[in-house]
Amino acid sequence: MKATGDQKNNALVTFLQCQVKATKTCKEWEKEYTLCHKSFMGMGSYKGKRHCGEELTALYQCAWLGPGFSRLIEYHVAQSRNVQQGHAERPMHETT
Repeated sequence: MKATGDQKNNALVTFLQCQVKATKTCKEWEKEYTLCHKSFMGMGSYKGKRHCGEELTALYQCAWLGPGFSRLIEYHVAQSRNVQQGHAERPMHETT
C-alpha cells in the first residue's frame, strides 16, 4: 500500500473507484486518496508524507469492508494524527 504509483496499487485503486461509483459510498476516502496521489506524483510528498499508504488503506477498508467500517478508520486516523502531533499518547496495545 506504500508503493504510490505502482502498477498493483493502481489496479487496486481502479477497482476501488469502481466500487465507490457503484455503491455511491466512500467518496470522501476516494477524494482524499486522489488528492494525496496527485500531490505525491507532482511534488513527491503529501502533507509531509512520502507515500499514500494510509489514504489507500482507508479507501480499501471503506469500499471493500463497508461504509460502517469507515467510522472506525476515521477514529484511528485521527488518533494516529494526534499521537504524531504530540496531542495524545499511543494506546497501550500499540506500545508493546
